[in-house]
Amino acid sequence: MFLGPHDLIGTVSAQYQLIDKLVRSAKGETRRGLLRAGAAYSALVGWLYQDAGDMDGASFWRGVTQEIAARSRDPHLIGTHW
Repeated sequence: MFLGPHDLIGTVSAQYQLIDKLVRSAKGETRRGLLRAGAAYSALVGWLYQDAGDMDGASFWRGVTQEIAARSRDPHLIGTHW
């Protein structure tokens, strides 16, 4: 059985929301790691919206990815997120 983007958007975005919540109370390397994971999850949600044909949703999540990548201060992540 294969799952399409519509089947996965809710699950992956919920995982991103959990990571985002954890970032708010984390510090140091734990926070940086969560920010990197959050950027990966938000990029995946954006890709799922794009795959589903929802360019507005994809654009929104691209912005989320850019913001969280910048917050991570990881130069590799900032330069490669899309």
